Amino acid sequence: MRAHQIIACSLALTASSPAFAGPGSTDASDTRETAMLYDAVPIRHDQLGWRFRADLLAAALATTDGKDRQGAAAGTVSAQVSLGATPDCDVVSVGGQLATRSDDRVVSAQQWASLCPLGGDGNLTFDHRLEWDVSPRLLAAPRLRPGVQRRETVGFNVFGSIRPLHDREPSTVPERDWQQGGTLRLEVQVGWTDHEDTGEVRPLMDVVLRNFRHDYGDDGPSLTLSAITARLEALVVTGAPMAPSVASLSADLARVEGVRIGGVRLGGRLGGRIVPETRGSRMTYQQELWFVGEAAASVECDLARGLTARLAGDRRGWPAWDGRFVVDDRVTGSIFTAPGRLSGRLDIAAARTSLLQIGDRHDVATGGITAESQLDLGAGFALKLRSELGRSVYTAGATLDEPRWASETLLMLAAHAEHHTRPSHPLE
Repeated sequence: MRAHQIIACSLALTASSPAFAGPGSTDASDTRETAMLYDAVPIRHDQLGWRFRADLLAAALATTDGKDRQGAAAGTVSAQVSLGATPDCDVVSVGGQLATRSDDRVVSAQQWASLCPLGGDGNLTFDHRLEWDVSPRLLAAPRLRPGVQRRETVGFNVFGSIRPLHDREPSTVPERDWQQGGTLRLEVQVGWTDHEDTGEVRPLMDVVLRNFRHDYGDDGPSLTLSAITARLEALVVTGAPMAPSVASLSADLARVEGVRIGGVRLGGRLGGRIVPETRGSRMTYQQELWFVGEAAASVECDLARGLTARLAGDRRGWPAWDGRFVVDDRVTGSIFTAPGRLSGRLDIAAARTSLLQIGDRHDVATGGITAESQLDLGAGFALKLRSELGRSVYTAGATLDEPRWASETLLMLAAHAEHHTRPSHPLE
């Protein structure tokens, strides 16, 4: 099977449905190690059954930090085995990755697993992910603390039963339109490092009341609408009794993507959140409450066959690892192409990040350029290039309050192997 027809392992198992990857979520895509995993695509119904995949990746790394330049080597090995029985979830899936870089001399590890005891008409899943000594990628949004860190995430998901709208009589909508009763995710994430006394605990509950989709019947993206969403999340700093704690209750009236008007595709989101923060106890107790409006808008168009441009603006917020609250205003321009064996993407982003704490507010500017390309060499081999240049809080010597300029480039050669066994039909 060709490399671009890979059976998907769920690289971000904490988000088994797109609805769970809501604004402000801390996910594995923020790390350098995940950027070195081989790309995968969702499975199809005819791909159900036992399957495994293994990847070996070697990379040359070049970084700059001010006037300092250095090169290094990097490599990863990853594997996953899964048993699929329904189109919407794997009964069981287990995978892992080992990664190392010669410049920091750290061996990083990731392990992920999921269990789906109920599937077919909606599903119920449990997932677990352990990340050991992973590092944020250079231009990741400032959700993770700088440096090498460890995280463990446990999640529980409920995805409501799908019901076509045309079941209602008289039918006035095409069969491609459907609705389902909503989604629910409960998650607890624990983060820490081996050189700091403090860590953080992040509980989260994410709810989407109703989802809707319309397939246009071509190769373009579908129209999707999520109505009435809510998220409750908190961050507790451990190991420091006087450290601040912050919570957040957010809601979106609606999230929409893929609206087609005059040859362009539009998307957007409208909502807001309430953010209380507390610090100290008894005589030193302090509290402050913020009301933050949130919204997003995007426009996307096809410039030519296989060439797409996108412009997006987004405001979202999340608790930072030190007990402050981050409000991130970001504009991103993108162009991506996938004409065949060669694919590529270019993102240019600019962001103003506001750091809120009791009695204080601090604004910093971040952003930069991210370029990615991949060439399918055939026979399970691919060549990947990823380069980031910009002002980041994850540069050596930088802090959340004082970002620095830096660049990082990875040239990767990936070798991929997979196997899939379909279950036999009782009548075959």
